[in-house]
Amino acid sequence: MVDINELANEFLAIESMTQKKVQKLCYYAQGWYGAITQKRLFNEQLQAWVHGPVSPKLYDRFKMYGYNKIPQKESRTTNEELKGIVKEIYRIYGKLDGDQLEELTHQEMPWINAREGLEAHESSTNPIKFDDMVNFFKTKLLEESNA
Repeated sequence: MVDINELANEFLAIESMTQKKVQKLCYYAQGWYGAITQKRLFNEQLQAWVHGPVSPKLYDRFKMYGYNKIPQKESRTTNEELKGIVKEIYRIYGKLDGDQLEELTHQEMPWINAREGLEAHESSTNPIKFDDMVNFFKTKLLEESNA
């Protein structure tokens, strides 16, 4: 397991990006990794905020940037598995900006389930269940392998 800050740093080693984008990329890394391995990539709980999945730990770290891009970081990890995960998630989702990724997560079962009964703009700290993520991304994996 890795620390979510290390994961975020690896995405930021690829490019400078907004907090919204790095948050969603970390969500997708956790979801796909969980679907493939049945294990968590990181231990931090993701929450179903208005603008999609959020790690409060990352939010606190990056909130000073607001809607501006976080400066690019230097890769410091020696974890080759982590580098591979980051590269693959970025290959799939990296061309999208934070708003597009937010819109995508709003159409997906893990976030929708965690927001059940809430109004669209009602704030929430409801957890996004890891099992929901695993099930959702496993289904996507099967759909892609059958395509």
